[in-house]
Amino acid sequence: MLLSCFSLIFFPWLEGTAVLKGENQVHLKNWFIDEPIFPLAHGSLAACTSHCVTMDESMSMFYNGDAQKCICINTGYIKRPSALGQSVAGWNYYLILDERCYRESGYVYSKIFNSCYKLHPENISLSYADYSPICGNEGGELMKIDSEKKQQHIVDFLDQFQLSSWILFQGHHRTAELHWYYNDKSIMSYFNWHPTQPEKTLTYADEIIGMKRHDGYKWHDIWLYFKGAFLCERRILEY
Repeated sequence: MLLSCFSLIFFPWLEGTAVLKGENQVHLKNWFIDEPIFPLAHGSLAACTSHCVTMDESMSMFYNGDAQKCICINTGYIKRPSALGQSVAGWNYYLILDERCYRESGYVYSKIFNSCYKLHPENISLSYADYSPICGNEGGELMKIDSEKKQQHIVDFLDQFQLSSWILFQGHHRTAELHWYYNDKSIMSYFNWHPTQPEKTLTYADEIIGMKRHDGYKWHDIWLYFKGAFLCERRILEY
């Protein structure tokens, strides 16, 4: 955990048991995106953070202390996208996180999906069988993408990384059977197949799902030996 990179500002959330906080991402200092989804607001850091955490789609914010200005953002950035935003002195960037998210660098929080999630980069020493245990050790599971809204949400998050590798998540199929399944054995009903997919081949008994940036994050059925980046997710339960 890179504690030297973060400064934490805590604010109690007034619904349920959640506590949301703004976490300063020092490595993204002096960067700013004028995103038209949310209007520019004014106030102290505390007032701006309280303002952004009340918005369901807000995952982060930019704040300028000298100008007492802020803007809420609907994506959580871990790195600065090369083609997005501009260098502007005086701006600081804060992720809005739920305290119940796993305390590990790289996780972001979505209030809409009530979950924390992270992209693990490709590691050629790992296999697909390793991905779920890694997510489990972080209190979650391999991500389940079960709607078009969530697919688009994750695409917006992934675009900052400009990956060329496969990106893997939940989805398993026995080639001799009809249905695709999530890890809990429930039947999948949402798919975002590439026009050429799924293929009707029986080369191996089992196949999984992956997507790549270069073809618009459309899904492909791939074999178990494929490797790539993978998405972990921890769903936040109300308790």
